[in-house]
Amino acid sequence: MTSMPGVVARGEVNELPGQPPELIGADREKFSRRHPAELLLFDGSAASFPAALRNLAAYRPVLMRSEELAAGSVVLHVWLIRLGVYYHPPVQRVF
Repeated sequence: MTSMPGVVARGEVNELPGQPPELIGADREKFSRRHPAELLLFDGSAASFPAALRNLAAYRPVLMRSEELAAGSVVLHVWLIRLGVYYHPPVQRVF
């Protein structure tokens, strides 16, 4: 299974051209164009995920959730990362 980073931006999911843990120029360009609030990493192994999180430092990443999804002998590791530089919390309305 190959690592696949996905960007969630404005309700759309986009693939990144690079492979974690590296962050290539095309990935950075997509970030600057799309301003994704979240990044989803998934792979059969989470071994590269900590390095990917470190490589995202300029985007103020926060690991929001990590899970292992299993079906029989197949396991998928999933990390949801919030990119603080683009995340805008919902406005709390006071009544």
